[in-house]
Amino acid sequence: MNEDPMTTISRTVIATGNASKYPQQLCKYAPHHFAVEYNPHSAGIAFGGNDKVEMVADGTALRVTITAGDTERIGEREAAIADHPRRFAFREPLVTDWDRSEPVPPQPADL
Repeated sequence: MNEDPMTTISRTVIATGNASKYPQQLCKYAPHHFAVEYNPHSAGIAFGGNDKVEMVADGTALRVTITAGDTERIGEREAAIADHPRRFAFREPLVTDWDRSEPVPPQPADL
């Protein structure tokens, strides 16, 4: 993956037997605001710049990866992405534990 050195990445795995329906529901809402692509097993939302979310669903879990240019925006994306499935899944408790990599500034080349 060729990414900006100041990019922050956050990942979570949400255990659910309904994994494929949550990205589809979110992507049906998001086209009003962002560029989206989705099918029954994966989805992507481009927020602009390098900011994006990628979701992959299987029979037991929804795997989510968020990429953003700074920690403030990634926190906003985490909250939004976690909130939408909870609204759709009000009968199903969903746990979202994010694993975030902090941005690392570029290092000067050795002389």
